Amino acid sequence: MKTAFSVLDQRIAPVFDTSRTVLFVESAGGQDSAKDGLRTLIGENAQQRISWFSEQQVDVLVCGAISKPIQMCLEAVGIQVISFVAGDIDDVVTAFTKGLIGDYAFTMPGCCGRRRGWR
Repeated sequence: MKTAFSVLDQRIAPVFDTSRTVLFVESAGGQDSAKDGLRTLIGENAQQRISWFSEQQVDVLVCGAISKPIQMCLEAVGIQVISFVAGDIDDVVTAFTKGLIGDYAFTMPGCCGRRRGWR
């Protein structure tokens, strides 16, 4: 499985739509993940970026905030989007590989999961 993490200054980029860098991580059958290095996103518009992700055979995108139209287009080409994630990139990658990415510690402040108990 190939996972792309949207990165800015060694953290998850707060807004995917304007981010320029991703970290690819490869994993296979529960084995340790291998970081494939930082890459610059190719494409000036959303459609070009979506095509690029598809060409890179990305299975999952982990990112901060993302616009609904871009998320829907990524999902339409078969890329799972895990959005509204925040934190240090190494911590987020570790949490993702351990299945803990949904933890409160990795949710963007003021977003979604931070208010799970509040209604």
